[in-house]
Amino acid sequence: MEEKWMLKGHTNAVKTLIALKKDPRIKLSDPILLYLIEHGYDTAEKIEHFYNFSEADIPDVRNMKDAPCFIDALTKAIREGKKITVYADYDCDGVCAGSVIVLALRKLGVEANCFINRRLEEGYGCNVKGMKRLLQLYPDTQLIVTVDNGIVAFEGIEFANAHGIDVLVSDHHEPNAKGLLPNAIACVDAKRLDDPTEFKEICGTTLAYKLMCAVLEKAGHQKSEIEDLLAFVALATITDVMDLREENRYYFLKGKQKIIDGCFPCFRAWRQVIADKDKVAKRNRKLEINETTFGYLFGPMINAPGRIEGLQVAGVPNVSIMLSQKFLCAQNDDEAYFYGSQLYEINEARKRLQEEDQKKAKEIYKQEGKEKNSVLVIHGDFFEGIVGIVAGSLCSEKNKPVLVFANHGEGLYKGSARSVEGFNLKQALDICSEEGLLKEYGGHEMAAGVTIEAGKIDVFERRMCELYDATAKGKKDDFLLIDYALRPEQVTVKMIHEFETYLKPFGQGFEEPVFALQEVNYDSMIPMNNKNQNKSRHLKFRTGDLNVVWWNGEEVYQEIGCPKPFKCIGSLSINKYGDTISPQFTIEHNRCREA
Repeated sequence: MEEKWMLKGHTNAVKTLIALKKDPRIKLSDPILLYLIEHGYDTAEKIEHFYNFSEADIPDVRNMKDAPCFIDALTKAIREGKKITVYADYDCDGVCAGSVIVLALRKLGVEANCFINRRLEEGYGCNVKGMKRLLQLYPDTQLIVTVDNGIVAFEGIEFANAHGIDVLVSDHHEPNAKGLLPNAIACVDAKRLDDPTEFKEICGTTLAYKLMCAVLEKAGHQKSEIEDLLAFVALATITDVMDLREENRYYFLKGKQKIIDGCFPCFRAWRQVIADKDKVAKRNRKLEINETTFGYLFGPMINAPGRIEGLQVAGVPNVSIMLSQKFLCAQNDDEAYFYGSQLYEINEARKRLQEEDQKKAKEIYKQEGKEKNSVLVIHGDFFEGIVGIVAGSLCSEKNKPVLVFANHGEGLYKGSARSVEGFNLKQALDICSEEGLLKEYGGHEMAAGVTIEAGKIDVFERRMCELYDATAKGKKDDFLLIDYALRPEQVTVKMIHEFETYLKPFGQGFEEPVFALQEVNYDSMIPMNNKNQNKSRHLKFRTGDLNVVWWNGEEVYQEIGCPKPFKCIGSLSINKYGDTISPQFTIEHNRCREA
């Protein structure tokens, strides 16, 4: 069934725009102003706050529930010389958060250990399996600080308590539905039911940074001493798909600049490793430090060892998530380059494995006739560490909630879920769990991990579709909303520059606009070879001053009859080649059809 496209109606926003244009404080162009209005910035005061957000606007972490207790307990442990181990999650946010605690403690003269679960063996979170291995590695541990996990770690924390170890929890995930908390000294999480924080959408790394700033101040230091750690906050904010508003936006911009300035050996090494690998591959690209680089290059390199831990990768002695933590905390450029080179190769292996599993998932999708399902549930012999990426890719392509399960053995399937706006995944899984359909699960409204018995998958699939049909707002899977429909001649460097200057960075809650080209009657078409022999060639169309690029598009273009003119959906960018700059439109997800 062909995807439906619909141009967004701007009637109400236009009325507000007309009123705002009369305010002398507002000097933005109509498209920019229209975007801001539709994202809640519908008064001059809100728009000014958006552009002038400062550190003074950031909520004080000490106002969070249990934060003063957390800060006091960690400060006391440091003063008493207790052995501290940081218990981090295995994703980019978790590794970044763990690195923030470790590096901040170094400023105070404390060398803390860092422990991260093996994804396939111990699963997610501060659990008993993980605790047992932690104590084998670091038997002298006296205090455990969790980051990016722990808010529902009841059994794991009880295990630690039984061994005489205190635990401090810092997390940003959803707590127990009834508000129950684990038996830790402190549990800091903005999503606690009794927490007064208004803006709750911060990642684990942001919380770790804010807590450590308070710890440093309590110890008589200036929080500016660890301001460079905002680099990790910026990276984690993007990779964990946090709402890019308020303090998240402020921290991202600050942290991005820290990375550009080369604040840590890891960030300097990253650029050098990629430049060297590109040179060998004869790949000509300019590495820009932005949200796209974080989300599609840096973040995946940090995540990759945890996803394929245990596999053999040429040139890498040991594929372990701890490699990512060692890289981020490297103390000199040579050490960082050594680890960074290994991360690059691991990520390349992950991409090859992912490509195989994505192809397999699409084949199952077609064979089992799931096109009409409002929620896609796919299970098979996938690699367990990759299912989250496969689910995310399918979710983006099909614009539907997706769950991809890998055969875990012993009658169990383990999988990852990704959702679309308007469907709260966590609430749906809560209901399925209450009805006895799930073995284990955890996550939030947009992403989750799920374990299920093989015999319950079909019933679970039907139930998830029912819940979506009953609760999803707007039914985004019925059509794709287009923000702006343009003619090719309307796309100029000036227009794109305005979007990039006044609206970027784009991200969760502040998504990049969906652009459509109404009629592309191109002057020329150039096929470009693809280094991946298993994929179609790239295409570049030229219409006036505008380049329209379609990566891997030749095969699909031929399938739809090589239409001229055509219409398409995608994104805008400025193409720089030598001293020449020109507007560029990139077709996304094969969204091209006859005009």
